[in-house]
Amino acid sequence: MTDLADPPPATLNRPAPAAAAARPAPAAAAAEAPPASGDKRSAIGQRAIAALMHFQFELARLLGRRFASAFASVVTREIGPFVGEHKIGLDNLAAAFPEKAPEERARILAGVWDNLARTTMDYAFLQELVAEFDPDRPKGTRL
Repeated sequence: MTDLADPPPATLNRPAPAAAAARPAPAAAAAEAPPASGDKRSAIGQRAIAALMHFQFELARLLGRRFASAFASVVTREIGPFVGEHKIGLDNLAAAFPEKAPEERARILAGVWDNLARTTMDYAFLQELVAEFDPDRPKGTRL
C-alpha cells in the first residue's frame, strides 16, 4: 500500500509525446470538419425549427406565462407519445426500473413531457424572470 505522502510514480510526470502535442484541439478539429453525411438535419430544417421556436416564444409572451406553460404541457403530453424519443424513454425507464409496472413508467414519462414543455416555456420569459430576481431575497421571487 502506498503512503499518501509519497510522490506519484514517475510515469505520471512524463511530458506528452510529440505526436499528441501536434494534434489539433478537438474543438478546432470539429470546426474544420464538414458536416457528417449521416446528419439528418439540413440547414433549412434547422432554420424551420428556429422559426417555429421563435413563433412559439412570441405566442407564449402574448398568452402569458401561466397559460402558455399549462397549454404547452397539455400539447406536449399529447404529442410526446408519437415521437421516437418516447420509445427511447420507455425503454430506458424499463431498464432502470424493471420492478415498476408499465403504467407507472408511462406516468413517469408523461411527467417528463410536462416538465420539458414547462421548462421550454420558461425560456420565453427568461429576461422577465431574471429581472425579478432579488439577490437580497433569493427565496422571495419566482426563481
